[in-house]
Amino acid sequence: MRNIKLLIEYEGTNYCGWQIQPGCETVQGLLESTLSKITKADTDVIGAGRTDAGVHALGQVANFRTDSRMTPDEFKAALNSLLPRDIVIKYTEEVDDSFHSRYDAINRIYHYTILNSTTPSAFLRNSVYVISRPIDVELMNIACKFLIGTHDFSSFGSASDPVRSKVRNIKSARWYIFDSQCSIIDEGCKHHLIQLRIEANAFLRGMVRSIAGTLLEVGLGRIAPEKVKDILEMNDRSSAGPSLPAKGLCLVRVDYA
Repeated sequence: MRNIKLLIEYEGTNYCGWQIQPGCETVQGLLESTLSKITKADTDVIGAGRTDAGVHALGQVANFRTDSRMTPDEFKAALNSLLPRDIVIKYTEEVDDSFHSRYDAINRIYHYTILNSTTPSAFLRNSVYVISRPIDVELMNIACKFLIGTHDFSSFGSASDPVRSKVRNIKSARWYIFDSQCSIIDEGCKHHLIQLRIEANAFLRGMVRSIAGTLLEVGLGRIAPEKVKDILEMNDRSSAGPSLPAKGLCLVRVDYA
């Protein structure tokens, strides 16, 4: 059988996440049902990451095996003609039979975006978390330094995550500020987009959103940056801050050797 790799972009608002769930529409489920229509055979799709309900992706990677003789470009065109508009196949290629989108991934990059503004955004409403209070990004970046490296991230993972080991290697984590005007009419109306860019070999379920929520507590002055080190060492989810809403999270890229 042939092994086809997909690069997928999706807006996750209307889905219960990536992974197939009974009685709920998911990205994986739609891909499998659409591919089955195209190939006239049951088709399993393997994803690199199991994004939660409402989480978006710019660079999700998946693969599937098929006996079809369609070219990768033909698969891309057929999928994009049948999938909803909020799921797009950006690239396709035939890969070695041994390729596995999840197990072969060596690195994943996520972004979490906050709109720091006294007013929401009509255009960004499904992709940012809105906070009106001033946020100290410098303090949050001090706190980020305590997360870098290989640690047990139990304090930031979901208690229901079935993985055996909660040790992960965060390679980089930093917040960035993007200034912009709310309106060309009212030049005094300013807001900031504040974005966490975090890179690791892998992430626990809910890990990025709980890290973002804990770092936001630092930025709001509720906990000291050094407290993040203590939270990490406690290995207790209840010691960390709240998880931020899913809509601000995006899987940006998955890297392979």
